[in-house]
Amino acid sequence: MYERIDHRSPGGAFWWTIAVANAAAALGSGGFAVAAVVNPGLLLPEGNEVTPAAEFYAKMFAARSLPLSAAVTALILLRSTDRLSAFLIVAGVVQAADALIGASFRNRGQTLAPAAAAALHFASARWLLRGRLRSWYG
Repeated sequence: MYERIDHRSPGGAFWWTIAVANAAAALGSGGFAVAAVVNPGLLLPEGNEVTPAAEFYAKMFAARSLPLSAAVTALILLRSTDRLSAFLIVAGVVQAADALIGASFRNRGQTLAPAAAAALHFASARWLLRGRLRSWYG
């Protein structure tokens, strides 16, 4: 009588909720990377002068962040759940590393935003993989 809906499938309502949240996090990270290349002072604690090293770091940050953001967004648009799960794990590791770097500089913005994005990416990957892991491991 009732049709069972698989919310993990790329057409499910919760899948799209996760997709939009992760796309926003990925695009936010990519947008911040572009902003940091334009103004490397965004990466520095308040009051610090922009140096060639800060400019270099901003470009390195963008070189890593932009392709990863584009890949996550593209996989969402392609509705590729398996590949998206793998990229969300990678994105989560990258964001967690960014949060640790932010914490080491006592920069609240560079700690909290990446930590939230990492938690979102890891939780989403786990949710997307949950049914598949059960079938793989018994």
